[in-house]
Amino acid sequence: AIAREYSDDAVLEVQIIENSQRADVHPLDEADGFSALLDRGYTLAKIADKIGRPPAFVAQRMQLTYLTKPCREAYEAEQITLGAAMVLARVPSKLQVDALNQLVPQWKRDEGRFDGPISASTARRIVVDRFMLKLATAAFSTEDPELFKRAGACPTCPKRTGNQSELFADVASTDLCTDPICFRAKNDAHWKALKKAP
Repeated sequence: AIAREYSDDAVLEVQIIENSQRADVHPLDEADGFSALLDRGYTLAKIADKIGRPPAFVAQRMQLTYLTKPCREAYEAEQITLGAAMVLARVPSKLQVDALNQLVPQWKRDEGRFDGPISASTARRIVVDRFMLKLATAAFSTEDPELFKRAGACPTCPKRTGNQSELFADVASTDLCTDPICFRAKNDAHWKALKKAP
């Protein structure tokens, strides 16, 4: 046996790297491990280098940390696939349960009637169709950073598919809003401004 002294950071790094090299590591465990390293000052590139994977892989796994508890539980119970979980993680947390119910109808879960998870491509189509909005069809000016100050202008927003290409490589359009709540808030602000105008 070889005994070595490690700092807390070094122990965490070794555990996560060893874990990522196992064949049976659960993606949620991987995501949580990567998140712990990021919290300790690691970059995506450094984590990717340590585990021998591309930074896009680390970024995509990290998305799983955005899953709400019901979505994590559905994934752990194999009611949804990894691909569907990745798609759900991109939906704002307030809407994730709604999206989950589109992918795994509640009556199936409640009655124990489950025919297996839907495919990742079907999950992606449902989420893109129902939870991502075309910025080109917006009634408001997507360029206006003052319309809804908290969000800023749409072209530079991280929730626009084109601004996180490594996370939305599977989505055909680069000009979709992935936050329907913000989209509606901007729409409401636009109509209120029109009503006030002389």
